[in-house]
Amino acid sequence: SREEILQGLKAGGVVGMGGAGFAAVRKYATDRRVHTVLINGAECEPFLTCDHRLMLEHGMEILNGARLLARCVSAGKALVCIEENKPDAAAHLKKLLREDFSQVEIVTVPARYPQGGERQLIQTVLGMEVPEGGLPVDLGVIVSNVATAKAAADCVLGGKPLTHRCVTISGLVKEPGNFMVPIGTSIRELLKLCQGVTTEENRVILGGPMTGVCGARDWDGGREIGTVSKTLSGVTVLGRQAQKASPCIRCGGCVQVCPAGLAPFQIEFAWLNGNREQCEKLHANQCIRCGCCSFVCPAKREL
Repeated sequence: SREEILQGLKAGGVVGMGGAGFAAVRKYATDRRVHTVLINGAECEPFLTCDHRLMLEHGMEILNGARLLARCVSAGKALVCIEENKPDAAAHLKKLLREDFSQVEIVTVPARYPQGGERQLIQTVLGMEVPEGGLPVDLGVIVSNVATAKAAADCVLGGKPLTHRCVTISGLVKEPGNFMVPIGTSIRELLKLCQGVTTEENRVILGGPMTGVCGARDWDGGREIGTVSKTLSGVTVLGRQAQKASPCIRCGGCVQVCPAGLAPFQIEFAWLNGNREQCEKLHANQCIRCGCCSFVCPAKREL
């Protein structure tokens, strides 16, 4: 029943594991009408492959979780969305589908960054745009990560709380891989498990290279960096490259790549001038922090 599913999500400590960490029980306790649940398996950020491994190795749990979450909000369908560069995952999940999974479908989406953002995914799959200041549920849609769906099945059907998650250790390490580890595991120990980093001048990024945060610089294997949380999808080790920013040349490259349709260079000018009102007029609050603008900027500005 709906009550049993919500109680299972709450008792198991299930959160949005795609990055936000929002309590799943609060998202699915909505009294709004929901027609579609999207299970996000796009995993568009470079270096990260933990969701891919989950779909290949825990496919039935993900499909059962999709059914549970759709049932919880009386949604007519649950769409598991997978980027087209993961055909093995899509084929595997389709093979697992049975007749009683009638409301679950596997959908492939273009492999492009940041396809995994929930607003971008909704627009791609359903052709709907979340209004400014609104939420997906305003359109009758809820988006959850594949890891969240697996955790939901584990808690509600298996009685197992969310105590482990899959983490990608990648980049400049000797033996990169995906590891299913207890939440709270030392990141230092995980890097040791990968036989350490391969360069002395490094940056250890908690997350992916586009949206992650720097946990350590020039890490030598000694000091602690942090621990695995429910929302940590990976640890990426990159080389340390000093980049000096130069004045904006107004090329418009950042405008062309912004998935939210913003003008990042104009927002930066307004921010540096302390003009908060202008920032609001330029809809700065719609930024999803994907990093596309900084990545393409020829002036190396941290937009």
